[in-house]
Amino acid sequence: MATVFDTYQEEFTNLSADISKKISDVRSYELDQAKKRELLRNVDVMLVSASDLVKQMEMEVRSASSPNAKRDLQTRVGDYKKSLNVLQGDYRRAKEAEDRRGLMNGGSTEGMSAEQRQRLLKASDLLDDQNNRLGNAQRVIQETEEVAMGISSELGRNREKIESAHSKVKEVGALTNTARRIVHSMGKREIQQRVIMYGVALVILVAIGVVVYYLVW
Repeated sequence: MATVFDTYQEEFTNLSADISKKISDVRSYELDQAKKRELLRNVDVMLVSASDLVKQMEMEVRSASSPNAKRDLQTRVGDYKKSLNVLQGDYRRAKEAEDRRGLMNGGSTEGMSAEQRQRLLKASDLLDDQNNRLGNAQRVIQETEEVAMGISSELGRNREKIESAHSKVKEVGALTNTARRIVHSMGKREIQQRVIMYGVALVILVAIGVVVYYLVW
């Protein structure tokens, strides 16, 4: 029976394949600029949906019942994050290439001088650099989140071990108290038996003394 996570996983896989195909089509020389821009807009929307699916899968990981299941789901989510980062990078490079191609072809710079075009190209280069830095920052953030989730999971497992050890200590303490009470009870019983034995012996000695007294006198 498919779980909610499996449903998200299937949707992400299908969406990733569709995104990859559209990016490949954008890189093709067979399509015109208008069609490529439309594909890029579609890919942009699809990447947002893919990112939302990854977040939904992360929420499902947090609600996993067993530690083993949680570790397995965390591993899969980590792979999907890496796949999403690759798709985002491919999309960004494809878009930058199309923007540059449009500038070089003069499609959106008609009437501009060569100096103005050069400035636009420099501005585009700066924007590309900023996008690359932003992408790197996003990857660092995602890797940090993965490390934090791993630490949180490890802390959870350690807490379970500590609670289990604490419970065992309580059980041993209870057994020790029970044993102490039994030993104390046995000690009291032994003292009682000794007192009775000494009392009986005293009675016997007194009886013997009385008999001897009457025999002698």
